[in-house]
Amino acid sequence: MAFLQRWVLKGVNFGIKTVDFATPRLQTFWKYAKVELQPPRPSELSQVITGLQKGYARIDKGTWREVTVREAARNGLVGLEFLFIFFVGEQIGRRSIIGYNIPGRKLSHSPFDQPGHDWYDDDH
Repeated sequence: MAFLQRWVLKGVNFGIKTVDFATPRLQTFWKYAKVELQPPRPSELSQVITGLQKGYARIDKGTWREVTVREAARNGLVGLEFLFIFFVGEQIGRRSIIGYNIPGRKLSHSPFDQPGHDWYDDDH
């Protein structure tokens, strides 16, 4: 019986320590999540338009060559993030990683495929 009491006490202590450890970190996360993860407000759209105009002017005048490596890396990461979110959204929307299943569409297969086997067929 003492063995079971020790295990229950250890489990309760572990739970208390976990809550004590996670609480300030989750509060910090939610503080930033409320600001960073919300969609843009209509008042912020003017900033987007201004940024796009500056970007177009930079391309038009050729001043894009004066961008620092840090700025270029940051812009590249933002572009990759945008593409990643787009592709994940596409996969969520079609509920498939492979692609759209269009009935009646015949795909050209690799010579390594087994004859008569359609990888996209839902009947298998």
